[in-house]
Amino acid sequence: MESINTSCNNVLANKVVKELGGVTALAKLMALSQSAVSHWLVRGVPKNYMVRNKLAELLEKKLVNPDRLIKELRDG
Repeated sequence: MESINTSCNNVLANKVVKELGGVTALAKLMALSQSAVSHWLVRGVPKNYMVRNKLAELLEKKLVNPDRLIKELRDG
């Protein structure tokens, strides 16, 4: 059975990927493979500080009001 935390992280991953232009665009922005970013949609955003920090930076550049989504990333 999937835990609530994993489910929340999957929802967060979907939001982040969508806001940053989809799997292909985000993979290019992060210098990662499309496969790696696609796995986030299943397993959630990695807990790695560097990955989450980079995503927060990208969201700050792209979104008008990214604070809520960035808070979710950092609290996650």
